[in-house]
Amino acid sequence: MQFGLVFPLWNLMDGPRELLQRAVGEIGIDHLTVPAVTGPLTQFRLCGDLPHPTFSTEGGWHYPPGRDGYAVCGVRPHAAHWFGRRDLLAQLRDEAVRRGLRLFMRLDLRAVAPRAEQQRHLCPRNAWGDELPAAGACVSHPELRELLRATLADLQRYEPAGFELVDWAPSLPVDRGHARPLAWDETVRALLDLCFCPACREIALGAADADRTDAGRLPLDPDAAARSVRVHVQRLLSSAGDGAARTNAERDPLLAEYCRAVAADSHAWLSRLRERYAGGRCLLTLDVAAAGTSQTGFSACGWELELRCGQRDAGALERLQAAAVGGGASACSLWVWQPLFAEAAELVRRVTGLAEAGVRFFDFEGLEQSPPQVVDWLRQAVRYARRG
Repeated sequence: MQFGLVFPLWNLMDGPRELLQRAVGEIGIDHLTVPAVTGPLTQFRLCGDLPHPTFSTEGGWHYPPGRDGYAVCGVRPHAAHWFGRRDLLAQLRDEAVRRGLRLFMRLDLRAVAPRAEQQRHLCPRNAWGDELPAAGACVSHPELRELLRATLADLQRYEPAGFELVDWAPSLPVDRGHARPLAWDETVRALLDLCFCPACREIALGAADADRTDAGRLPLDPDAAARSVRVHVQRLLSSAGDGAARTNAERDPLLAEYCRAVAADSHAWLSRLRERYAGGRCLLTLDVAAAGTSQTGFSACGWELELRCGQRDAGALERLQAAAVGGGASACSLWVWQPLFAEAAELVRRVTGLAEAGVRFFDFEGLEQSPPQVVDWLRQAVRYARRG
């Protein structure tokens, strides 16, 4: 088993190095996971006596991107403003080497790419053709894929042990934790999230051409699939409680074929990327609440599924446990304090249970946003899990 700490680079900016010292000396971690590319976020840090405990960033690349590697990308990287000219990732790499820790890079490009107005062409589109900028960039878009490839190549200079790629799955909105229209109906919401952007449509059409000789497959027409979504949504909203309408929507063979084609293309591309650019251990990190319909095929493309249990209710922990028991994931990223855990015994019990269920790779998140005693909680959790 491997235990690691998600360690944002801004922790090196004004003091919490002692947190890293305690994590290494007391918890006994094996690796650090660095959020190298993120969307906008704000944190309030409880570790240490910080003069400015609140940290905010507009997001982007949290290290200075190389000058040459992105020249052919249609979309260029956006360096976050907070670090100025400093290369704190190089500093953390050197510190990790001194402490015998491996370094993983966590990348959430989808949460960054569509923020600028000139990048709206990367946005998903729903079945009505409306842009969905809040949903994050679409993983089918060639420019976003090229940007990811260039970022992986650029990060090789920091000698990472591997990568964690956040939310890289088709029709998976990055804003699903926010208030969204009709979120109270999971079936309707899933239909609204299906992406029909030009890139996804082109993939579906290509799959249709390749499958013309397969009599067992439905003719794959993106326009017909989008029309089917519109019809299902209208029926579901006008006939609340109609079980037949819900079953028809959830089992629509045309939509299933459309989703299969787009997902298969994404998995094939990830497999090629894994072989050429992403050495070491590579994980696809998905929120545990969103992984139910998105994990199919990840193992076949050479990326390991990591389920992430962030600041959610306790129900997320049960879903995480069930996924581990069912063999759905051998890696997890776990928030370590409230609202998930209020005392050491709860954290110890959960980490031990996940280890017994087959989880072999742990990321612990939010330690800098937790009170000092949580370090002791983690020390106990790791010790008991390793004993088991």
